[in-house]
Amino acid sequence: AQGPKDNKILKSLKALAQCISKSKAVIIVVSNEVGSGIVPDNLLARRFRDLLGLANQMMAKGADEVIFMQSGIPLEIKGGQDAKIKRNYK
Repeated sequence: AQGPKDNKILKSLKALAQCISKSKAVIIVVSNEVGSGIVPDNLLARRFRDLLGLANQMMAKGADEVIFMQSGIPLEIKGGQDAKIKRNYK
């Protein structure tokens, strides 16, 4: 369940994502992926995992390009060649 603090965090993240998507600058966001493992057994860890997952989704939604790094290997999730061309014209 989300509480008032979670809603405040999500509101701030949404504002950040909107600013990033409107920017003409090349912005690189680096984050961790913590939702691929087991579900944590304590509330604080689950809240962190869930909020970080939502943050990652918000950033990815407005991004031209999304790359997931796994063991040093870049996996293109979104964008590809079209994003590279667009980036060169910003």
